[in-house]
Amino acid sequence: MLQGTTRADKVLLAGMVLAAVSMWFVIRANGGAAPAEAVVVRAGKEVLRVSLARPGLYKVPLVRGEAVVEVAPGRVRMRPMPRSICPRGICSETGWISTPAQTIVCVPNLLSVRLTGVRDGAVDALAG
Repeated sequence: MLQGTTRADKVLLAGMVLAAVSMWFVIRANGGAAPAEAVVVRAGKEVLRVSLARPGLYKVPLVRGEAVVEVAPGRVRMRPMPRSICPRGICSETGWISTPAQTIVCVPNLLSVRLTGVRDGAVDALAG
């Protein structure tokens, strides 16, 4: 160590390192904002809003049929549709989304699915 350091300096340094490591684990455990709801929008209008705490299959009427949105704890996906409704199936190939930064889009049906909100008890901001 540096010359002239005392035992108290070493204890202080060890305490600071321990505090920094502990804070890192707390931040990692909370993971930041967690999505709470799936929002389905068709042609610019919200048609479905469902809590991610309520798993299940939710039907969304379309002009030429229906889409099925599958909700599981903390995530959502679009179930595959017949080619007559969604010719390329890109929306169902997107798979599960679990963060507000992700979106599922079905262009032929003017449909989008996004995640929003923060679950109770989740950290939505950290200040240092």
